[in-house]
Amino acid sequence: MIGGERPNCNYCKYLHDYLDAREQCKAFDAHKPMEVARKKEPITYGCPGGLTGAAAPVIINSRLSGVVSISQFRQTDKMPRDIATRWNKKFHDDRLEKAFLEAPCYAPGTIPDVLGLLSMLVKCMSSQRPLDISSDPVAFLLECIAEHPEDTLTLKEAAAMVHRSTSSVAHEFRKTTGKSFRQFQIDRKLDLADQCFKTDPISSVSQVAARVGYRDPLYFSRVYRKHRGYPPTATVERLRADGSEGRTK
Repeated sequence: MIGGERPNCNYCKYLHDYLDAREQCKAFDAHKPMEVARKKEPITYGCPGGLTGAAAPVIINSRLSGVVSISQFRQTDKMPRDIATRWNKKFHDDRLEKAFLEAPCYAPGTIPDVLGLLSMLVKCMSSQRPLDISSDPVAFLLECIAEHPEDTLTLKEAAAMVHRSTSSVAHEFRKTTGKSFRQFQIDRKLDLADQCFKTDPISSVSQVAARVGYRDPLYFSRVYRKHRGYPPTATVERLRADGSEGRTK
């Protein structure tokens, strides 16, 4: 599957290792399980590399238990032109094209069949070996936020995912974490941003904002200043200064 830390096809590995697509793929794929959880129905989606993926929800006893996806496949013999151009400028060989053609190919007209097969397999697995579903909706939501901090769930969406009322989720979430649902997500995003600034101090504020789910870097800066008491540029400058001092010692 393209994205994540360990892609299982050569095409994805080449994109990650040679065309610097790892972060883009990782960010893209992080949104898909959440989208399936919200819709509670199978979906197909195009990935940044020009392949297609499919995912389906696992629903047991009318509750969402998880999401199952299948590796990306291709629907054409042609790579995206921009990717082919970038590769040819760097390497002038056909390794990437060969890796692309190694991926399974399904004609566009067969996609409904692919989704139907995936849904049937998920239902079969669920009925044969029911999963142990936690009765704690807050624990489930905390896990979702931890795994996908760049996503932003509304309280209404969260309540729908755990089959609870919004008031119930809000009450239980504050009782468990000591924070509102919205505040907890903001704090998690800012903690992740600080981690990004620390581990990669040459990253710009805009780049870090995008990693933690803020498309507008100015809005991210306002949120950061409001909750940290100083702008993100102050954190960047301090970390760079600390790094410079460390190198001169």
